[in-house]
Amino acid sequence: MFKNFKLLDCTLRDGGYINNWEFDEDFASNLYNCINSSRCEYIEVGFFEPQSQTPKPYTSFKPENIRPFLGGVTKTALLVNYNRELNLEMFPMQADFGISMLRIAAHKQDRHEASEFSAQLSAKGYETTVNYMGISNYSDAEIVELADLMNLYKGKVSYFYIADSFGSLVPAKTRWIFETLRNISDAGLGFHPHNNLQLAFANTFEALKNGADIVDGSIYGMGRGGGNLNLEALLVFLEQAVPGKYDVLPVLDFAEIYMEQLQKRYSWGYSLPNVISGALACHPNYPKEMLKFKSFSAKEVFDFLSVIPKTEKGKFNKEYCIDSFFNYRKEKSDNLKPIVSASFKNLVFEKQKKALVVCGGNSVATQREQINDFISSNNPAIVSVNSTVLPFEINAVFFGNSRRFSRYYNEARDKYEVILNPFIEPSNNIDLNIEFLSRVPIKAFLPSLSFAKNYPQKIPTNSGVEAILALSYLGFKEIFVVGMDGYSINQDKYY
Repeated sequence: MFKNFKLLDCTLRDGGYINNWEFDEDFASNLYNCINSSRCEYIEVGFFEPQSQTPKPYTSFKPENIRPFLGGVTKTALLVNYNRELNLEMFPMQADFGISMLRIAAHKQDRHEASEFSAQLSAKGYETTVNYMGISNYSDAEIVELADLMNLYKGKVSYFYIADSFGSLVPAKTRWIFETLRNISDAGLGFHPHNNLQLAFANTFEALKNGADIVDGSIYGMGRGGGNLNLEALLVFLEQAVPGKYDVLPVLDFAEIYMEQLQKRYSWGYSLPNVISGALACHPNYPKEMLKFKSFSAKEVFDFLSVIPKTEKGKFNKEYCIDSFFNYRKEKSDNLKPIVSASFKNLVFEKQKKALVVCGGNSVATQREQINDFISSNNPAIVSVNSTVLPFEINAVFFGNSRRFSRYYNEARDKYEVILNPFIEPSNNIDLNIEFLSRVPIKAFLPSLSFAKNYPQKIPTNSGVEAILALSYLGFKEIFVVGMDGYSINQDKYY
């Protein structure tokens, strides 16, 4: 079924994204011995960054770092991130370096220049590859055009890699890519899978079956995003499909000694952000950054990332992510019609425009007696934030968090006044047609207060702050707050 093919281990290089390349010499040398004993043809041991001054050997490889990776049949490789400032003079001759292969990683917009550079670099004695990153952001026509580059530079470039950088490919698409390119070109063809959708193995099977000459994997799947193809699983399969070619036992021993404890310490692989990254072919840091605040629902994140331009999806930009998301929320909420229930208007009047906002901090429990004394003396409207579980009676629940809304809304709707921020988007099975519902518009969160002139007008994502602004908009004049714990001065991470 499979023609002659080769395997490359990228545990050190791609796995380093997980632990910031903090691998010791013992790990590195034993990894090489393991891969060599398993008879895998290549091991990628880090980056070659001629413009970098970092002392970390795996991120800025120097000739003196090569010693642990010599003496076996397994050849060594380094990755070079292509940029247009690179020139051939930055690279030593292969005979002076000892590295066998240099792999040129190229973003889509650099694919032509990177292919040419990879071909030129081979004159220095290296095997070279060009890795076309983010293949899921190529159109079908652009994938077909890669065959022209393959035919132009074959003979100089050893392998042209299809890199599923975001783990977005499905087997049918992988099959089409490799069938298509193989039918047009006989150049060396490689595959670098990621496992965001848990399809790395299935995609690799299709790649090998349809003409791949070399595929990458890492032990325990250690790598960025959803991780890489699990090398040990592939070797188990190949021992049956191609008996005698590889030996999985050294890899299993290494995994048991080193990788299990690394996995417990750093935890990589399957996660909700990585699934979203794979589904939408975007950089994994986009969903990771947004979901870490625990304020936005997976649906909200998914919907936003579905509409950002392809040109922005491939490289993570934190400032772009945050600014674009707030603009996206604002645009969706600008035309929202505010709702104030008649019973809520009565509550404002009945409580003489006094409200107590109860957030989720531990002080609500530890200071319960003082809070009860305050309630007895002032008789405020008691508004809980994102929860119905409190040690005293409440009048209303404010929801500013989509996740908490999904959890507590059905319990709150029949007991209390419900107040929503303008961004809550209920799922299809949630009915907002209730008597005690109020909803504030986005302008409630952009107050024209005198002190606000000195601060940037950002829409808050802190539900406690939102609740205060919402109650002010709805008519309360005195607003007291308890349970807003855990904040420190000189911090900018509170939203």
